[in-house]
Amino acid sequence: MKLSRVTARTALGAITLAALSTAGVHGAAARVTPASLPDAAAAPGAQPAALPGLQPARTASAPTLRAAAAGQHRRIGTAVDTDALAANPTYRAKVGTEFSTVTPENVMKWQLVEPTRGQLDFAAADGLVAFARAHGQLVRGHTLVWHNQLPTWLTDGVADGSITPTQLRGILRQHIRDEVGHFRGKIWQWDVVNEAFNDDGTLRDTIWLQQLGPGYIADAFRWAHEADPKALLF
Repeated sequence: MKLSRVTARTALGAITLAALSTAGVHGAAARVTPASLPDAAAAPGAQPAALPGLQPARTASAPTLRAAAAGQHRRIGTAVDTDALAANPTYRAKVGTEFSTVTPENVMKWQLVEPTRGQLDFAAADGLVAFARAHGQLVRGHTLVWHNQLPTWLTDGVADGSITPTQLRGILRQHIRDEVGHFRGKIWQWDVVNEAFNDDGTLRDTIWLQQLGPGYIADAFRWAHEADPKALLF
């Protein structure tokens, strides 16, 4: 999934803004809670209370997207290529200064965090969370349940029957508990179920729908909330 739209929720309702890009960095979904908006009863010119992800990064250079967004009491985010973040100083600087939220492109997906069954690897994702913390940014976790980028041991097991639907449900529950639990208190919001619908609004015919039925969606949200009750879920 390419994250290329910005969604803001305000007192006037949800607004989806056009895709944005700067220096090759694409916009990621972001949500502004009512608490982050200025108080309608505040005196003219009064400054809103400081909130995570709403402060512009400290920089002596030209104004940033982050500063412009903060001036409108908004957050602005980007999907992050962690390989480029480590290897490209210019990319790293732009991610750190231009944006107030970050979303991993790949390093929180199941294929990467559990390539071998029972062996979890959050090192790359931990690195992004640490980067965000150092730059005063919020993190959107992406993604817990998707039909793509699944580990081979899981898809092969379902295909050959060695993983039954009952076992698959338990595996999914454990995966969500493991990942959300690992990042408990560090993730602002999670993409819990990704691309569950077709363009016409019908449920996408995925491994999850085929094996578990439509109830897998509610189950995924329930398990994620149990693992981190304070995280926003999408």
